[in-house]
Amino acid sequence: MFSEDIFSPIVAYLGRTRLFMIRIGMSNIDYGLELEAICVAIMGGTSFFGGVGSIITVCLAALAFSSFKSGLTLGGVSGYWIDGFVAILLTVFCVLQRIKK
Repeated sequence: MFSEDIFSPIVAYLGRTRLFMIRIGMSNIDYGLELEAICVAIMGGTSFFGGVGSIITVCLAALAFSSFKSGLTLGGVSGYWIDGFVAILLTVFCVLQRIKK
């Protein structure tokens, strides 16, 4: 409850700032971002059931994920295929997490 009171205004401010940066209100501007966030969290060792993982490993996973996605973009892969590769990457790390357990 306490964290919601702190982070809700921060997120609202960041959303408003993002709106002013792009100067247009489009509902699909960050389409698929939630899949990427889940993929980075799982790559960083965070468990679906909670209680596992650290900020350092998630930050390293975010760096690796952005490098992976940039490499696909520079390789000329279509945006639709990049979403598919992200889903495959998420599936692989979920299976690895399940095997580790």
